[in-house]
Amino acid sequence: MTTASRNHGLIDALAERQRRVLHLRLVCGMATVHTARTLGCTPAVALRIQHEALNELRRRLRDS
Repeated sequence: MTTASRNHGLIDALAERQRRVLHLRLVCGMATVHTARTLGCTPAVALRIQHEALNELRRRLRDS
C-alpha cells in the first residue's frame, strides 16, 4: 500500500462533515468564516470540527 492510498483511507474514514471542513480549509484554502458559511454553521463550530478531524487523523496515524 502506498503512502498516498493509506492517507486517502485515513481521510475517507472521517465523518463527512470533517472531510468537508478539511477539504475547504486545507485544500481550497478557505477562511474559517467562509467555511462556516458554506457548511451553515458558526466559525467556532467549523474550527471545532477541524480540530476534531485533525486529532482523529493524528490518532489513526499513530495507531497504524
